[in-house]
Amino acid sequence: MLRSTLSLLVCVSGISVCSAQPRLPQAIHFPVLAGLECILRQEYERADRIFRSVADSFPSHPAGPIFRAAVLQARSFDYGTLVEKEQFDSLIAVGRERTERLLEDRDSRLWGQFFDATADGYVAVDRVERGDWFAGVTKAMSSADTFEELLRSDSSFTDACPGVGTYQYWKSRKTAFLQWIPFVSDGRSEGIRLLIRGAESGIYNKFASMSALVSVLIDAGSYDDAARWATAALDSFPMNRVFLWGRATALHRALKYDSAVPAYESLLNRILESGSPVPYDEIVCRLNLVKCRREIGQTSGVLAHMDAILAHESSIFPEDLKERAQAKFEETRGLRRRLARP
Repeated sequence: MLRSTLSLLVCVSGISVCSAQPRLPQAIHFPVLAGLECILRQEYERADRIFRSVADSFPSHPAGPIFRAAVLQARSFDYGTLVEKEQFDSLIAVGRERTERLLEDRDSRLWGQFFDATADGYVAVDRVERGDWFAGVTKAMSSADTFEELLRSDSSFTDACPGVGTYQYWKSRKTAFLQWIPFVSDGRSEGIRLLIRGAESGIYNKFASMSALVSVLIDAGSYDDAARWATAALDSFPMNRVFLWGRATALHRALKYDSAVPAYESLLNRILESGSPVPYDEIVCRLNLVKCRREIGQTSGVLAHMDAILAHESSIFPEDLKERAQAKFEETRGLRRRLARP
């Protein structure tokens, strides 16, 4: 499951801006960048305050409520919890109402399409997370179609690229078995190309594109490239857990255990500092760290990690994580038994 965050930046806060990409009005542009940067720093309360201020200051513009919904979604992914549905749906509804006004204004129509597609994308992810795959796929298709229309209208609008690229890659990935049929094309390469373009030239979705790119490159087996993009994102946001996960996973899959061990250790420290109410990420990180340590003969300390994992057996997990957590506990016990053998 893709768990992508968002993006941004100006020179004062460390993000470079591409001059060709259209920008929001200046009075909205800078606070939106600041709020998106807070998401990337995983300072969710501060991000929500900024976007709440945008919503209050510009009551006819959709940026405030739609990006407040983004904060809810980013926090839920980070902590392994479901979004508060009533609040999320309410923010999306308000954002859509404001988006309609932009769509009706010829000069603002492109931004209306951008926020309409962005809202559909957030809803698509939310519905899939709740198990409503039909609604999720329907909204994902709608989002991609609108972003594609936006790119046809203005090819410089690179913040539309991650929405199209992500959809194209995963649609082709899930229907790869059909590609022997005439007229059924493989869009994975094009999807990756669009994600790279968004990662290189986007303003508001630059890091969303980088996050999606890391995910698809790992799926495609391009582990070195995935690690390189994750490291590039960490150069700007070194504490971001999404990109720490991406780098550690890519190095692990590439069998670069010497590098994966410190990557997982950095990630574990950030997970423990996060105050997440659900310990599942900690469990997975510790287990992967144990596996990598064993591969290079670093067995000191692995028992302590396994003890820490099994100490969470009495923890309460959300329904969607219960079976996965139990599987990790069983795997940990199996590793302990193997280590105990002479």
